[in-house]
Amino acid sequence: MTFTQNIVVPHEEHWTTADIEKALREYRDGSEHGWNLMFMGLKELLETGQISYKG
Repeated sequence: MTFTQNIVVPHEEHWTTADIEKALREYRDGSEHGWNLMFMGLKELLETGQISYKG
């Protein structure tokens, strides 16, 4: 089974292909970081009953 991701990055007309690819990488990296933080917090909550990071 193959999954296709369609991420639309708003951009200006003068952006190069490299600019758009950079924006896509930054979006992906930011999303991955957010998911990692969420699951680390969930793991801590399950192990200790509380979360040390309060935002």
